[in-house]
Amino acid sequence: MNSHAVVLDDIRMELGGRAVLDSASLRLPRGQVTGLVGANGAGKSTLMRVMLGLLRPQRGDGHVLGHPLARPDAYLPHVGALIDGPGADPALKGRANLRVLARLAGAPDSRVDELLDEVGMTGAALRRVRGYSLGMRQRLGIAGALLKDPELLLLDEPTNGLDPFATARLLHLVRERARRGHTVVISSHVLADLESVCDGFVLVEDGRVRELRRGPGGLRITPADPAQLEGVTRTAEELGLKAALHDAYVVVDAAPERAPDIMRALVAADIGIREVTEQHTGLRQAFAASVPTPQREQQ
Repeated sequence: MNSHAVVLDDIRMELGGRAVLDSASLRLPRGQVTGLVGANGAGKSTLMRVMLGLLRPQRGDGHVLGHPLARPDAYLPHVGALIDGPGADPALKGRANLRVLARLAGAPDSRVDELLDEVGMTGAALRRVRGYSLGMRQRLGIAGALLKDPELLLLDEPTNGLDPFATARLLHLVRERARRGHTVVISSHVLADLESVCDGFVLVEDGRVRELRRGPGGLRITPADPAQLEGVTRTAEELGLKAALHDAYVVVDAAPERAPDIMRALVAADIGIREVTEQHTGLRQAFAASVPTPQREQQ
C-alpha cells in the first residue's frame, strides 16, 4: 500500500483565465492530520476540489488513495468531504437529511444516529434545518462527511460558526480518526485549532503549495533564582548567542546540540538552572515568517 494518501505532481488549475494553482505538488501521509493554511483566495478550497475530482487540472497528475486522480469514481467511495459549507434541504429535519445521504452512501440508519450523537446533534435531529444556526448546520455537514467512515476526510473551514464546545468535540473527532489510521485534511483561519490537532502543515500561497515547518526556536532556560535571569542572558551572549529575556526564563537562539556548552558556561558562572527545554516556533510565527509583508515586497 502506498504510504501517501494523496500525491499531487505539478498541478496547474486555471479558473477564469487565472492560475489558481500553479506547479502545485503535494504528499500527504496516511494516518495523519494535515492543516492547510493560507490567505483568502490562496487556493486552499481549489486544492481540495482537485483532490475530490470536482476540478480537472490543465496540467499535472496524481493519486488519491492509490487511484489515479483522473479516476475519482475509484476513490470517492472512500472519501468524505465538507467543502464550501454544509448543504442540506432546509425543509427536512436534520435526521431526515442524513438518512437521505446514508441511503445514497449505502450506510445503515444506525450510522445516522451514531454520527448525530458524535457531533452533538441528537437533541436537534428532529428539528427542520431551516431553523438551524450556522453552527448546527456545520455539525450536520460534518456528520454527513463521516457517513461512509472515509479513509480520507477533507474539511474546509469546519469550525466556522462552531462554539468552543463544538470545536473541541470536532478536534477530538479528527484526532480519533487519525489514531485509527485515517487521513484528514483540514483548513482553518484559526491557527490555534490547527496547531492543536495537526501533524503537519501545508502553506498555500499565490497558487503555490509547500510544507510549512515549525522549526526549533531555541533553548528555553529557566534559572533556579529569577534574580539570575540577566546572568543567563549575559552568559549566552558571551558565547556569541542571541538571548531574549522573559519574565521567568531566557530563550537562547541555539540548537539543542549547544545545550551542554551553555550548561557548562552557566555552571562556571555559578548560575543554578531549574529547567532547560527546547522551544519551538509556533504555527502562527511560522506562518507570519512565510508570508511576505508589504515592507518585504518593497525591498
